Amino acid sequence: MKSPIIAKDYPSFNLRSVISYKTPMQSIKSSLPDLAGQHSFIEDLILLLEMYSCLFDLDEVGLRSQVLDRAMFPRFHTDKLGCHLVTTYHGQGTEWLQNCDTERSKLGAGNKGLSDKKSGLFTHAASIQQVSEGDIVLLKGDDWFANDGLGAVHRSPAVVPSEKHVVITMYFA
Repeated sequence: MKSPIIAKDYPSFNLRSVISYKTPMQSIKSSLPDLAGQHSFIEDLILLLEMYSCLFDLDEVGLRSQVLDRAMFPRFHTDKLGCHLVTTYHGQGTEWLQNCDTERSKLGAGNKGLSDKKSGLFTHAASIQQVSEGDIVLLKGDDWFANDGLGAVHRSPAVVPSEKHVVITMYFA
């Protein structure tokens, strides 16, 4: 999976769109700037969209594509949704914690203003898992069937100054 030079040429690129499973090429192409490598990028997005929509029987998929120069979600959290797909085309991938390594009572306000590290959310830094660049991860949220309070605990990785991340997220529209 190769991303076009979107991070370099469009450093503040931010696309949010609902894409129809039936007409993905037109929907995606009309939403993107003219990029080197655009055709391959679109083909890859369509493949991801087809897999995601087939897996969950969706006619439309929410798509977010962004160039980031900072962590979008720097704190560990869960999402109030069914299941979303995340992949990092350029840069470090999503960080996550296994259930057995997580003290969920320390999420959100339970951290009492302390950092994730100091709050007791996890006991060892080695507990933090990370998805590699280009990997595709499906993160179940709290709204997944019979999953209330058990959503995947994850966060965006820190971004090194002068580095950019290109992140794609798909979700139920």
